[in-house]
Parts: sequence; structure tokens; C-alpha cells
Amino acid sequence: MKKISFLNLKRLKIFSFLKVVLALFMLISIPNKLKADSNIYESYAILNINGAGNVFYDLQANTALHDFNGYNLGTFFQGNSLILNGAQDKTYKNSGDNITDGWLYYRIYEVSSTAPSFTSSKILFGSDDPNVSGNQIWESSGANINVLNTLPIGNYYLEVYTTADYTSNSGSGTHYANNNPGSGPLNYKATFTVAANYFCNPLNYSNLLPGCNYYNAFSCNYYNRCRIRSCQHYL
Repeated sequence: MKKISFLNLKRLKIFSFLKVVLALFMLISIPNKLKADSNIYESYAILNINGAGNVFYDLQANTALHDFNGYNLGTFFQGNSLILNGAQDKTYKNSGDNITDGWLYYRIYEVSSTAPSFTSSKILFGSDDPNVSGNQIWESSGANINVLNTLPIGNYYLEVYTTADYTSNSGSGTHYANNNPGSGPLNYKATFTVAANYFCNPLNYSNLLPGCNYYNAFSCNYYNRCRIRSCQHYL
């Protein structure tokens, strides 16, 4: 029987070890590669504030638009409106993958309270990108979600994220656009405030604030702070 030298035996062990490491690397890499054959590469929230029309805000995107995360949407009074009209996802797919559905998830809660569960709203298929094969736009811009509905005075979060369901050669799953920096989903949160309105007693013109007079007392309001001292506030 041919003897194996100590040096050759050591080389054989190293080679065997490298083969095991390579096999483990391939096992770990395959699922990630399959998942990388489709995904969401940009996402946006769509809001209509006080009837001004739909405005897009960056979620998983880096454009000249306002970043939704951390953005202050403003202060709202009775008669104002804050409508979440939907979202847009831009997706890609390759190598047998297919995007099958899109969803916007949202929740509204006071900043010091426990966050409730998310509510979903469907994102519909919009169009294929004529310039890049496999790229698609999914968009819903008429969901008409009344963010201010019955909210009392307070400071609030509007928290959102989007998803895209997909199928691949190895099965199916869901892609997330949820502001995940690697330590768990943080989602995207904008803030807003619900404040009190004011109304005035038009029969009392005494004790007017500076800048107020008989002629503008009827139209005095919170915005120009020109109100009679006896004004009351209400929701």
C-alpha cells in the first residue's frame, strides 16, 4: 500500500475543508440570489392635503421629493383634510420571477400611545417600463383614506410601508419596502398635529387683541390670531 506523506495528508485535509466551506457558501447564497431576481427598487406614498391634489413623498427612494420619514405634514383644524390616497412601487423581475400583487400598509396613532395594527390597501398594477424589460410600476392614487377621521386634539404619527408579492422558480414570497437598515423594520413615519379651531361672539367687541377692530372682528380666526379675548375654541 502506498504511503501518504504528512505534507500530502495536510494538503488533503485543507482541500476537504475548503470544499465544505464552498458548499456552505453556495447553500447560503442560493436563496439570496433567487430573491434578488425581483424586488422593489423605489416606493412612494401619495397624499392629498387640504384638497391641493396628490403629492408623492419618498419612501424607499432618493429623489428631489420630500422624504416621508420624519416629515411634518402640518397642523390641521376643523374643515382641513389629510387624505392618504395610496402608494407607488417600482419593481423589477428577472430569471422567471414575477410580481403578482402590491400592498400599502398604514396606521395612525398618537405619538405617546401604543401603535395599533396595520391596515392594508391594495396597490394595483399600473404599467410596464417601456425602457427597461422586467421593470414595472404599481400604483393606486385614489384610496381616499381619511387620516383625520374622528381624531381628537393631539400629535400623531402616520406610519406606512409597502410590499410586493412575488413568485420565483423556487416558490413565492414577499418583498418589503419598510426602511429596514439591517436591524429590523422601522417603517416610514410622518408626523402631524390636530388642533382646536376658534369661534367668536360677534356681539362682543371689547378687549380686542392688537390689530383687531370692529370691521375684522367677524372674520377673526386662529390663523391671523386676530380674535376677541372672549373667543372660545372647539373641535
